[in-house]
Order: sequence, then C-alpha cells, then structure tokens
Amino acid sequence: MPYLIERADVLGIAEFPMLGRIRNSSVSIKDTTFSSRQHGTRESKEVTMEGRVQFDLLQKEDVHHSIISDLHNGNSDTRKSLVVYCLKVNHIPQLKYIWIIFLVTCRLLCVSFYFIVHNIKFN
Repeated sequence: MPYLIERADVLGIAEFPMLGRIRNSSVSIKDTTFSSRQHGTRESKEVTMEGRVQFDLLQKEDVHHSIISDLHNGNSDTRKSLVVYCLKVNHIPQLKYIWIIFLVTCRLLCVSFYFIVHNIKFN
C-alpha cells in the first residue's frame, strides 16, 4: 500500500489516496520503528485508512533479491534468516486457511453490528 500511495503522489493523482470510508479523508503513512533485544530493530510503515480495518494476512520478512547470495555465503545467522524467509514464502499457498479466519471474523463483526443496531444488550 505505501508503494501505491507514493507512486500516485509522484504521478500527481490527488484522488487516489482517498481510500477510507470517511469522505475527503486521505490515507496517511508514517514510518515506525520497533526495537527489542529478541527481535532487534525493525522499521515499517504504518498505514492509516479511517473507517477501514486492515488485516496483515502474512507477516513476511522481505529479503531483497540482491542479497540472497550474500546471506547464503555468510555465517550461520545469515543462513538462518534466509531459511526463515524461504519457509515463510512456502506458506503463501496456505493462505486459504487465513482467508477462512478472515471470513469468520467478518461474520462475527456482522453479528456484533446487528446487536448494536438493534440495541440488544446482554446481562
């Protein structure tokens, strides 16, 4: 999503980032950094679309194609990160199970919304 927003900005398409459900509210992108001893420092982009819920169906670490051979020829830690990347890429065909979880979540949200709209309360 950040690539698409940045590309639309470069091309001068002002209407493109209006993807939220709130009228005239554009998508905002913010750089974020997470740091811990176990995971190290991770940089990512936080995308905010007002009125929309985003699901990250696959948290995959991106490895640029130009450094794959360097990771392979490196030490055991770099090879381990390459193995983790390859295993996560192989799980992409199994996204149908994640899709099922997404559908169930959406159905539960619909049921919850029904109770809110009809003012049904549980004691």
